[in-house]
Amino acid sequence: MLSVDSGTYRFESTGGIQPAKEAITTSKPADRSLNPEAIDLTDARELVRWDFREEKDATRWMPVHSIRLEKRGEKAFVVGAGDDPQFVTELSEPLSGPLVLELKARPANGAGVQFFWASPAGGFNARQQTRRQLNPANTLNAYLFRIDDREPLGKLRFDPFSGQGEMEVESLAIYRLTKQ
Repeated sequence: MLSVDSGTYRFESTGGIQPAKEAITTSKPADRSLNPEAIDLTDARELVRWDFREEKDATRWMPVHSIRLEKRGEKAFVVGAGDDPQFVTELSEPLSGPLVLELKARPANGAGVQFFWASPAGGFNARQQTRRQLNPANTLNAYLFRIDDREPLGKLRFDPFSGQGEMEVESLAIYRLTKQ
């Protein structure tokens, strides 16, 4: 304890922590938005894949609301043009089992991605959906989303973000897990 009268003082310490001779190197924190459930695709079987850079695959996704797909050179971008942009596709045959969606994308500004699914004769509802906030990225990444449902999957809806924005999207695939 130190007691001093009022006034101006300057205190210096000769002990304590010394400045580092060189800066500590740090690594970029892991992106937990890629695969927060630690889904293992090691023995998974790919059932269907859409490459949005390929016209034949891109046309299988119908813009439902406030969205369009743009090609820029060899890259594909989903571009929102209003609230709640949505794409929908119907599968050629229903899929069942423990399924995983793999979205290969680059959300430059981050994105709240949401997927809805429905049986072949059913409609989309809040019970059959998965969503997650994706962190901004400088490179294409594989983001994994689990589909846990006992009903066969016949339709898929992709809501890439809310509101206006854009995201580079290379592909979307569905896998069946062999191990859970």
